[in-house]
Amino acid sequence: MSTIVSALVPPAEGQLHRNIDWRGAFWVASGVPALVLFSIGGIAGTTGKLAFLIWTV
Repeated sequence: MSTIVSALVPPAEGQLHRNIDWRGAFWVASGVPALVLFSIGGIAGTTGKLAFLIWTV
């Protein structure tokens, strides 16, 4: 077996720090379909029959 070692360098002052592994990316991606469905329902409830036109654009 091989060992994987990764050195994490702290971000510079005032810089963003991004650190996500595949597990974090999985949970972010699994929430996307639910957000799309909720936004479709919200727009359809607000605009009524015009929602069809909004989603085709």
